[in-house]
Amino acid sequence: MSTPTRAEAEDRVKTAASPVSVGLVGDELVYPRWFAGTWATVGELYKVETGPLGENALSAALPGTQAAMRKNNDAVGMEAGIFRARRRWAPTQRDSPEGGPGAQEDRGGLPAGAAAAAYAVGGPAPRLKPKTEGVWEVAGRWQMKAAGAVARADPEIPGGLRVSELFELRPLDQDKVSAAVRVVTIWREAKTDGSEQLQLDLRDIGEFDKTRGRLLQAVQVVYLLPEPSSPSDKNFGSVTTRFAYSPIRG
Repeated sequence: MSTPTRAEAEDRVKTAASPVSVGLVGDELVYPRWFAGTWATVGELYKVETGPLGENALSAALPGTQAAMRKNNDAVGMEAGIFRARRRWAPTQRDSPEGGPGAQEDRGGLPAGAAAAAYAVGGPAPRLKPKTEGVWEVAGRWQMKAAGAVARADPEIPGGLRVSELFELRPLDQDKVSAAVRVVTIWREAKTDGSEQLQLDLRDIGEFDKTRGRLLQAVQVVYLLPEPSSPSDKNFGSVTTRFAYSPIRG
């Protein structure tokens, strides 16, 4: 492994000391101000992998999830693996991870992190029913409970943002947590010249906004874990999705 340069080391120190936003779920977090506005998002399911703990361990901990992961794998490169949605962040005076006033996602509908976690557990178009604040029923057999979220500047990507969300899983008929899901999303801003050629396939999501000269890009990895404290590299499996956000009027 190469030794980091002085500039890289200083950047890591600066990042470690930067503000951190915490909450129960992702839509409680404060994002950089450049998130503010309404966006059309198009996500593409990119990769589904079996983790180092293996399929047998996944099947034992989360019966039925192995089949869901196979369905996810079958959706890669297919229309079933494409997601389109409308999201909005509003300006806030609360400090963002990059310092200064930031933006918060509108708290309407299903939090994006919870939807991603449910997808990994229940397969494409999983049944997801809200129960109480931060608690959902997934695929008619699991209770998924938000266990914390954090956003901080990403030391590997200049101007990037890393959001990590954790969810506990247990069977509906049991009180003991049997597994966990960690959703890690890495964001970056991509400036544009406002050209309509750079807009996404918006379908019926909204009208492209030429006045906002930027796109947002993200890579999201969902890890199925044996317990909430497990590191991400000790997983049963993972699902990776790539996202692009286009500014729209609204």
